[in-house]
This record gives sequence, structure tokens and C-alpha cells, in this order.
Amino acid sequence: MSVSEAQFEGWIVEHYPAVYRRCFYLLGDPVEAEDAAQETFLRAFQARERYDPARPVRPWLLTMATRHCIDRLRRRQRRGPEVPWNDGRPAPRDAPGPEDPEARILTAEDAQAVRAAVAALPPLERTLVVLHYWEELSYEAIAAQTGLSLSAVKSRLYRARQRLARMLQTTRP
Repeated sequence: MSVSEAQFEGWIVEHYPAVYRRCFYLLGDPVEAEDAAQETFLRAFQARERYDPARPVRPWLLTMATRHCIDRLRRRQRRGPEVPWNDGRPAPRDAPGPEDPEARILTAEDAQAVRAAVAALPPLERTLVVLHYWEELSYEAIAAQTGLSLSAVKSRLYRARQRLARMLQTTRP
């Protein structure tokens, strides 16, 4: 059973925000995230004949977006130094900050250090960290979306956490 164009347009309306958010979290640049989200939907449209209607569409689209962003990150890495994340990036959670202005400044500096450290990770490790900590996906969901085995997700995420800890220790006085 194929997906009609009208049904596909409904997918875009319903799932574009989630696909864009995934691309933005992984790429860190709103313009590049917009391009990646559009490319994801173009690829999904071209592959709509292979979509299994017995399965939910959102994970299918997010998997395509994740894999496309990993490819973009790898190409970006080959081109040269990593482009820093946008400092205006929204926080992963909308938790209220501390009331003390000094504590808010320290929290903002910590968040900036974490963003810089995550941006410096290799593409796959960066993807795993974003999917697990920003999007709060389970190991199983990450494995499904990245095409890695469950044990590979766990071990690579462990190594990414270790690398982040080392990077953050060197940036603190």
C-alpha cells in the first residue's frame, strides 16, 4: 500500500517540528537544521513506497533525520574544524533557573562549556549524547535510529561520557 501525496503532506504538518528539532539538536545550526529537515522529508517522499503502514511514521522519519544528520556531521568533520553550536540554542528542558544572578551566570557558563564539549565530539558520539540526554531516548530507541547494536550504543555512549568528562575537567580551573 503506497502513501498518497495528501497523506504525506499531513505527515509534514504533523511531524516537521519534531524532525527539525532533532536536526537542530544534532547540528546546532538553525539554517543547517532547516536544510536537513527538508532533505529528510524529500528522502522520505522518495522512499514512501517502502514505508510499512503497520508501523508508526514518526520513528521512521526521525531515523531518517538522525542518519542524515550523522552524514552531515561526518562531511563537516572532513571539511575542517567543527562549527560551534549556536549560543542562542534553547535549553533541552524548560526548567526554571536559579534565582541568584551569580548562580544563573555560572549555570549559563556551565551550559556553554557543555555545548562546546558536545560539539567537539566525533559525529556519532555527539549524536548518541544528544539522543540520550537531550531527547531522552532509550538505548533501544537509539539503536533502532542509528542502526547500531544495543551493546554498541551502550559502549559508545560510555566512551562519549568519558571523553566529555575529560574535556570538561580541562576547561575548569
